Amino acid sequence: MWRLIALPVVHSTQDVARDALRRGEAKGLRADGALVVWAGEQQGGRGRHGRSWTSPPGNLYVSVALPCPEGPARATDVGFATGVALTRALEDLGFGRRPGLPAPRLKWPNDLLLDGAKVAGLLLESVKDPAGIPWVSMGLGVNVAHCPASTEALYPPTALCHHWTGAGGSPPLEPATVLEPLLGHLADIVARWRREGFDPVRKAWTEHGHGLGEPVRVRVGEQATHGVFLGLGADGALRMRDSEGVDRTVLAGDVFFPSAGG
Repeated sequence: MWRLIALPVVHSTQDVARDALRRGEAKGLRADGALVVWAGEQQGGRGRHGRSWTSPPGNLYVSVALPCPEGPARATDVGFATGVALTRALEDLGFGRRPGLPAPRLKWPNDLLLDGAKVAGLLLESVKDPAGIPWVSMGLGVNVAHCPASTEALYPPTALCHHWTGAGGSPPLEPATVLEPLLGHLADIVARWRREGFDPVRKAWTEHGHGLGEPVRVRVGEQATHGVFLGLGADGALRMRDSEGVDRTVLAGDVFFPSAGG
């Protein structure tokens, strides 16, 4: 069973999910269950590294918390699964399949792009319930109707409606239009992950991965490494071949693809 908490305004869906888990409100959910928090607006949305996530009404803000007894080492698997689920949800709506609607592409580790512009981002956090069971909470923000005006980000922002309206999409996109297929696909992918492990998730992510085989620059702190993006490792790490021909894996860092203006 997946339990849904829908609220008009929150500080952060991640905060609501965390507090609910710590209070034991997920007690009674089966091992394959989830706690879902959906809000119409966030007043303190955040992304990776504590960056602010602009959260006006009209976009999708949702956190999905899953029990993860496998521990934090496997929690990142679910992040990649969420990216695949969102990609498939957008394909269901016609993105990548109808004229004028670009194909969604997944940028390592947790962003989704349309025509090289960022339309969604994911934040993973871990929390334990009163029984000591680890959960992974995935906070997802999707620019449905609006996107920030700033272009200071590594990738310029965009919104689904910018493409939808231009392609003559009807009726207008709403957050719920995206949420319903997203949760359906996520439930299917997570169930398969629990049965078969990360490999089917990795393969599905790779099919939609941005920049495969292209030049890439990875910055970790003040150090930058240049090379070619090879794909995902068995642990979700970025695989690349550096300029000297040495294969490397990267577990965390900022990724730039020159082909996208990075």
